[in-house]
Amino acid sequence: MSRFSNILSSYTKERKINISALSAETGIERTLLHKYISGARIPSDLDTVCSLSDRLMLSPDEKKLLCENYKITFIGEENYLRNQKIASIISTLSSIPQPHILWNTEASYERLIPCAVNDRLSVETTIKRMLQDHNTQSLFVIAPPSYNLITNELITLCLNRPDINITHIITFSNRNTPELLNYNLSTFSEILPLIIFCNGYTPLINYCDPTEQTSSVSLLPNLILNDRYAFTFSNCCDKGILHTCSDILNLYKNLSDQLIDKSYGLIQKKITSAPQDSDDIYKICSNFYIKISDKSTSLIFRTNDYFSKILLYEPSLRNIFSEFVKSAIFSEL
Repeated sequence: MSRFSNILSSYTKERKINISALSAETGIERTLLHKYISGARIPSDLDTVCSLSDRLMLSPDEKKLLCENYKITFIGEENYLRNQKIASIISTLSSIPQPHILWNTEASYERLIPCAVNDRLSVETTIKRMLQDHNTQSLFVIAPPSYNLITNELITLCLNRPDINITHIITFSNRNTPELLNYNLSTFSEILPLIIFCNGYTPLINYCDPTEQTSSVSLLPNLILNDRYAFTFSNCCDKGILHTCSDILNLYKNLSDQLIDKSYGLIQKKITSAPQDSDDIYKICSNFYIKISDKSTSLIFRTNDYFSKILLYEPSLRNIFSEFVKSAIFSEL
């Protein structure tokens, strides 16, 4: 039996629940309910678990216990614990003020008649060309976090040109479900190498639910913006329009300002010089340090000409970065 079925079984026995009656009340087939209780099957979604909790008249604590053990059974205990740590990190970072973004709409640009791009291969080619433009000094990026092409291209770019200035609005979910916790975990793992390797990477977080139509695209299209051109593209990455940079800035400046105002930045404090060597500061590379003290853990990384610091106080958040310090991944950087 699974952890979920053990708890569900104990609740049905304590309350002397008639399975046929419970089936009629919940709309779940009686044979399927027996499988849930025996551990042969688990529900396909959390809503079913909540419905069972309500019909069993569980207390809030009992319902929470049943739901938590359903998540553990659904994704595995190791993934569940990792996701809980990442969820805590994201929750803590969301309270940190965002950096100020300067928009330059005065510069002159060559005129370009907007060009339609109509298939996925052409979209990917356009994005690669814009990110690989050697004349580019700065980038502004809004993109689906699941679109690995952009993340991989950004990592390649910052490894070759670490001084490029990248401002990146990314999306996290604010719903606590197994699928979206995994989504947040993968998104956070994408941020980390960019912070480590790029001197001028500024991540901004926009919290939304990617399963609903409430993403950043409701305010501003998915966008790659360099010093000369802008490319807006669909969530499906199968069509887009290439513009001049000035066209996009003039068209979307107010909307993008609203988006930035509603986003949460990861940068909390500027530091004028690199951290000095000490017993509590671990140098991951020239751009990234981790400081571990009795009461807090700090992530210190270079942003342009200065270093910025993220403070973490919550114990489980500190533990995960202590594990990073000990890991072979960083020792190889």
